[in-house]
Formats: sequence, structure tokens, C-alpha cells
Amino acid sequence: MEAFRTEMLEKDAPDYPEMKRTITAFIMIDIIASTEMNVIDKLFAIDEVQEVHSVHGAIDILVKIVLKRDFLASDAEIIAEFIDHQIRRIKGINRTQTIIPGISKVKDGFIS
Repeated sequence: MEAFRTEMLEKDAPDYPEMKRTITAFIMIDIIASTEMNVIDKLFAIDEVQEVHSVHGAIDILVKIVLKRDFLASDAEIIAEFIDHQIRRIKGINRTQTIIPGISKVKDGFIS
């Protein structure tokens, strides 16, 4: 099974184009106020993090991530592992909430 997983992840173009090879998710993060710039810098340094936004209200930071899909694990498992091992370990983060879009439209014409 591991050989199949490796082979699938190394392909440049999927054999089944309708199967998207990435997962996009948005993470809403509540932080300790005094750690904002440190948390933002640490988040932005993570390869899978595409965007980091400081926002005002009940949520302090909004993050867009794009993860590689693993065809042998569910999207939920991939996202949970990433958040547990990469995001929640950053000092100053109190809690996170993740949103997974169903349909997305982006002005530049890219649909994820």
C-alpha cells in the first residue's frame, strides 16, 4: 500500500483529473493578544499556509491552507493531523476552528 501511496503522490498530473490533488481549508484562530505578530510570523513560515490575515472580533487570525491530498486517508484526517502538529503547537494559540469550503470561486478564474 505504501508503494501505491508514494506513486500517487509523485505523479505530476492525476490519472483522474476530476480528483483534486489538494485540499483547501480556512482556519480561524483565537490567540493571546500579546503574541499576535509572533503567531502571524510562525504561521506564515509554514509551507502549506497560503494566507494569514489579522481580523477583529471573536476570531483574531484567519489562515488559508492548501494541503496535499493523500488518497489513502480522509481529508478530515489530513487536516486534523496538520492542525494538531503544525498549528496548535504554536505558542500563543488558544483554540482553532476549521472551515472546509464546498465550492469556491476566485476572481482570478481559479476554482478550487
